[in-house]
Amino acid sequence: MSIFVIIIVVVVIVAAVAAMLVMNPILQKKGKEAIAKAKAELGGDSNVIEIEPKAVGLLTEPPEAGTAGGQGVLAVSATDLVFVTWSKQEVMKVPRSTITDVACSAEDPGAVSKATIIVSFTHGGSPAKAQFRVSRDLVNWLTALGYDWGPSGPPVPGADDDDL
Repeated sequence: MSIFVIIIVVVVIVAAVAAMLVMNPILQKKGKEAIAKAKAELGGDSNVIEIEPKAVGLLTEPPEAGTAGGQGVLAVSATDLVFVTWSKQEVMKVPRSTITDVACSAEDPGAVSKATIIVSFTHGGSPAKAQFRVSRDLVNWLTALGYDWGPSGPPVPGADDDDL
């Protein structure tokens, strides 16, 4: 009986590896398409201030305010914030003029590399909120979106590193 279990486990592992090898190029293509679409929504590559190709849209309140759900590309220009999902290429575009607040899930966003960015904005005259998880350049993202760092301003990269 134990030989049978071992054979089943090996077959499942081989099938999982094969599925990953097949899906990787498909996912890479979807990601590249989403990046291109986000850049196009912002008027071209030269208008992009920040872009996160592997952001995660967590939720939008109310849901009709946008489609910020799942893996996608988050990009910002001087005039708009755009999120494009990888799978369905759905676009959520928020004019920066409608953004009323930018917050962060981290108590000290300058001390962490990953956190959730919470963007409050108006949609159809009503308050709305979207949340995005970025995995790099959190300080740059918050600064680009107008996060209030207080009187000391945003942290300087490497300022907290200890000399060893």
